[in-house]
Amino acid sequence: MTAAAPEADAVDLDQARASLAGLDDLPVAEHAAAYAEVQRRLQSALTGLDHL
Repeated sequence: MTAAAPEADAVDLDQARASLAGLDDLPVAEHAAAYAEVQRRLQSALTGLDHL
């Protein structure tokens, strides 16, 4: 794994946090889909950290 990989993971986590913060702006009907995407991104980032 390259040295740039942790930075890429950090960006994914920042994007996930921003997505969670944006839930207030979404209609309630879209919360589940947005949460699922955030969960997928976080899991992907955490899986990447496991391989360091």
